[in-house]
Amino acid sequence: MPAFDEKRREFWVIGGSGLEILGWDGASRARIDLSGIGTVNSVALYGNLAAVAIADAVNTDPGVVQFYDVATRTLVGSVSVGANPDMLAFTSDGERLLVANEGERGNGATNAGVDAEGSVSVIRIRRGQAWLESTATFPADAAGTQALRDRGVRITPGVMANLDIEPEFIAIDASDETAMVTLQENNAVATLDIKRGRFTQIRSLGLKDFSLPENLSDLTDRPAGVVAFAAPPAGLTVKGLYQPDSVLA
Repeated sequence: MPAFDEKRREFWVIGGSGLEILGWDGASRARIDLSGIGTVNSVALYGNLAAVAIADAVNTDPGVVQFYDVATRTLVGSVSVGANPDMLAFTSDGERLLVANEGERGNGATNAGVDAEGSVSVIRIRRGQAWLESTATFPADAAGTQALRDRGVRITPGVMANLDIEPEFIAIDASDETAMVTLQENNAVATLDIKRGRFTQIRSLGLKDFSLPENLSDLTDRPAGVVAFAAPPAGLTVKGLYQPDSVLA
């Protein structure tokens, strides 16, 4: 998702191995090459500060958020965060930056099968300085994981919640005290106490029953452009997961 600098009427866009800064007319004004650091996943702006989430080349290793001066495009700070930082969100006062660390499974030759921990990092920002204030994590024990399963949260059998849950997107409320974090693969949403840096609730979104008249769908393999909404065959109940991706406040 691009970030827009209203003062300079510029877009900061993830492109290739770095960032492209584009004018209102789409013309390139600058480029920041990040090819030697990792994979750029997200960019967010607040005032004269640009935050960039970068996953390590080994995606199960800790990632980094780099901060740039929007006017000069120069690096002004860097904070290490969790594995595979995927989305950034500033609080409305600009004093904190939340980072959704997706913690996906290893996808390389050296880390295939390795499962990283999903988390949300809270970065404190004051007078141009940034540092890691807290990291909110999920249950790493069998009892805590089972408690989530009992509440309907989708967790892979045999895997602890901290390794299976993958934070996806963040929305912050107007008070800057609470954030909602989508857990797409887990079909759930977590509530984060921002100042305490901990999750206060994790709620399953439940199942959608396609057998109900209001939820009719096309479950057939028809040619493109041919749609026929209908209930499942008599006696058959079909349910699906909501699996939330983005969220807005």
